Amino acid sequence: MRRWPKARSGLCTWRRLLSGRGEAFRGCSKCRSRGGSLDGSLAIRPTSTNCFGFWQSPVDALMVVPYSVYRARYVIRASNSGPLDPERLPGLCLRTNSQTLQQANSLVLNSAPDGLLMTMSDPTTFTLFFEPPISSCSREETMDDVFCSLDLMAFNEEDDMDTTYVLSRMLVDRLPVECFDVKEVVRDYEFAEDAEGWTYGGAAGVYEMPQFSHTPEALLISAAGETNCFGFWNSDPADVVTSTAAELYRATFYVRTDQADSWLVPTFRLRLGTSLNRLIATQEILSANDSEMSPYYDESDPARQFEYPVYLYKPETPEPLNLLIAFDLLAFDETDDADTLLILDRVRLDRLTLPTFSLDD
Repeated sequence: MRRWPKARSGLCTWRRLLSGRGEAFRGCSKCRSRGGSLDGSLAIRPTSTNCFGFWQSPVDALMVVPYSVYRARYVIRASNSGPLDPERLPGLCLRTNSQTLQQANSLVLNSAPDGLLMTMSDPTTFTLFFEPPISSCSREETMDDVFCSLDLMAFNEEDDMDTTYVLSRMLVDRLPVECFDVKEVVRDYEFAEDAEGWTYGGAAGVYEMPQFSHTPEALLISAAGETNCFGFWNSDPADVVTSTAAELYRATFYVRTDQADSWLVPTFRLRLGTSLNRLIATQEILSANDSEMSPYYDESDPARQFEYPVYLYKPETPEPLNLLIAFDLLAFDETDDADTLLILDRVRLDRLTLPTFSLDD
């Protein structure tokens, strides 16, 4: 259990990683934002409509306990010198990363199309569930933990640049995986005869398009030699309609590859969110630092699958929402093998019971 109180004497133990004062940030020369403390909390606001920055916890914030589900709750509110328009608020991302940088889990919030799930002047608790990488448990002390971040993403010209987000509190606790019982198997995609309504796409004109194919029992995607390549397979959003009640879902992705060296596997991302991208839970797998979380081809067991669970907590909503599941290829690293084939054998979507945690009010 980890609890961060309100910041005192400025910045508490979190540090600001922003691109202010004319500095380039992560290769983006136009990305600038401002951060500081506000009323004993952490605050961040954009300075342009091409802006990214984040607050980050200490890198050893969370100890990894294997076979556990962590719950990270961010208490956030928005402020503005004028009226707040929920449809014009900049994007937010609640994020956790393993110190190995092999796995990143995120909860992305977008104000388009209607601001339905955005925070306003009253604080809102946003909840990110995730399973940390078991591989971290065997790493050296400087690489065996998980850190947390709050990202600002202001890329829409219609975003209100006068908006300030305030993080007043963050609470993290965990329970064993077996505490999360399956209430319902919502969908089980096995792709035996066809793609079961899944379609593919990308961002042609911005990135190279991957090669897509379907074979009996699998969906395939490859960058086909390109190193500036993005594309995805995604489900039919009409397949899954939620209720209006708060619900916890878990999508388990079963992935294979033809690449024997895991450190050469391109980055891929697993998504579970609402069809209009109001709320998206993601897990990104990177072949970094010995690449224990990436799949690999095992000649002695060629059918071996690697399982990746993604959790989405959908809060109570005034109307039912459609859910979208997606499998993304992000082939941008020239040190990866761009001819690697990624194989999606199965995706199972479960609706789970929500057990009682130690920090429940």
